[in-house]
Amino acid sequence: MAAAAAGKTRVLTERARKLLREGINPSDIAVITFTNLAAQELRDRLADDYKDGIYIGTIHGLANKFLVTHGIPTGKLIEKEKFDEFFELLQKNPQCVKHIPHILLDEAQDSSWGEFNFIFNMIKPDTFFVAADPRQSIYGFRDAQPELINKLSRSPDVTVYDLNENYRNGSLILEYAKRILSKIGMEDSSVAMRQGGTVYEGPCDLENIIQWIGKYGTYKDWAILCSTNDEIDWLRDKLKDREIPTTTFKQGKMTKK
Repeated sequence: MAAAAAGKTRVLTERARKLLREGINPSDIAVITFTNLAAQELRDRLADDYKDGIYIGTIHGLANKFLVTHGIPTGKLIEKEKFDEFFELLQKNPQCVKHIPHILLDEAQDSSWGEFNFIFNMIKPDTFFVAADPRQSIYGFRDAQPELINKLSRSPDVTVYDLNENYRNGSLILEYAKRILSKIGMEDSSVAMRQGGTVYEGPCDLENIIQWIGKYGTYKDWAILCSTNDEIDWLRDKLKDREIPTTTFKQGKMTKK
């Protein structure tokens, strides 16, 4: 159970590395990440310890692998992006599911009931290692249920380790974030491992953003976070009109406009 910037991916990577170095058969290990990009990052971090046969990828990718291996077509579901229906197919065809002794699950707070059922009631791992922060759950619109991880943590056969050291944010930034969280009834006990940081407060509109960028730093020192791709495109057009160059990271590729 980890706070933001506490090193969840590092811990998950080291757990996978430990299993591989202990001689566990790579095919007996599955590391389930939230995105394909995260999966590639984990392979890169494992470096020389990476072994062919270990599954590192998304939960939908693993479900699809089980189905396709047993000759059940999934092309139409993939074409329509109905990935959650993989789990329904597996419920109807449980013989497709392979027992995997060791499961490692990242970003578990964004798992749905169907995903948890797939892992714990169908794959039935002998051991599992889960990294999560229920406060960071942002996929309720696609049936993420952070209460599942809370319930799992209360199981008598589960050992819970708390990671509360924040290695990314300066102390002033973390304290500012805690004040925001407290206003919506969320508490955060994380400890900043870096001092300082700078926080500017003011109305978040385009004019202020442009003024801040011009006044407080060079263009490469700024990152603007948006909720949707449409907002990104709109904002980049506006910044281009002000002759402010931008880059963006969308769908795994860095593009320039």
